[in-house]
Amino acid sequence: MPTSVENKKILIIDDDISIRLTLKKLVSLCFNFKIYTSDDGVQGLGYSFILKPDLIIIDSTLPKYSGRELIDYLLTNKSFSNTPIILLNEGSNINITEVNNLSNFYQFSKLDKEFPNSLVKKINELTQDKDLNNNEGGLTKEIFNKRIYKINNYLSRRIIKHSNISDIKYSSNLSNNINYSKNIFKRLGNKLSFLINQFILSIYLSIFLIIFGRRENEENIDQRKKDLNIFRSKIYPSIGLSLGLILFVCFQISLILISVTSIAFIGTKIVNAASYTWDGGGLTNNWSDCDNWSTNICPVAADSVTFNGTSTKDSIIDASWGGSITSITISAGYTGTVSMERSLTMSSAFT
Repeated sequence: MPTSVENKKILIIDDDISIRLTLKKLVSLCFNFKIYTSDDGVQGLGYSFILKPDLIIIDSTLPKYSGRELIDYLLTNKSFSNTPIILLNEGSNINITEVNNLSNFYQFSKLDKEFPNSLVKKINELTQDKDLNNNEGGLTKEIFNKRIYKINNYLSRRIIKHSNISDIKYSSNLSNNINYSKNIFKRLGNKLSFLINQFILSIYLSIFLIIFGRRENEENIDQRKKDLNIFRSKIYPSIGLSLGLILFVCFQISLILISVTSIAFIGTKIVNAASYTWDGGGLTNNWSDCDNWSTNICPVAADSVTFNGTSTKDSIIDASWGGSITSITISAGYTGTVSMERSLTMSSAFT
């Protein structure tokens, strides 16, 4: 008797919590499956026999019992002859001679540009129940063209890519530490590259968790508790540090922009400030009559004015003039008078 779509079980075995999280979310979004996960090959093998899942997804690199060894065992065991088994590798397909030609064995590269969208389509294909007339397979709805799926698929692809790169770089750093490379700059470069990749991964994880949350349809209670501890001890602090660094950088950039803007503004004020001399060339005695000033320009708040022997014509600070200057200087050569029809504001000295 076929298993109904809602009762189908999928087992995901991967030691990387970021990849497990994204795959669980992706499967939960698209299918009504019961999801079980494990982070090591030994426990994963045990769950395979206990649960008898309808589909098993296995990472090629696992602790305690490698993905290749697990694949070899499961696919050569008659108990799993009808169970679709998918191997996720870090690059090109792995050549496993004993099982390559089996109809229930499939491989996907986590670095492929179509992954994990290609994985979802394969799961949908493999979970179709023709006996139940279910032409849409395990999909809960037409999800592929929906925006939420596209966002999930995009973020999942980035998280899986950078998680995979981190694993490779971490292994490389361990190897360098063991062999102790003489080139210290190369070792420092590798560590810096690893930290930058971890920072990018944290950003994508932050966005992913904000949009989709951490909770998922996880049936393995032990693994759920273990993942929660990892999140509290590693993931959340890493995300917090990354977000704090981003805020710090944004704050520094804002300070720089404010400083540059202030300097530009002050510089403009300084450049625009000028000194004008009363030459009395206008038809009136008013300050607002620009012909009375040198260069025939009326002084404004940023400017300074001078009265000297150039002209002894009386001057009137009239109501039509702006009312503010920086400073005023009256030299001994000026014998006229300065009368006020309005108030005069000076930001500097009167001499």
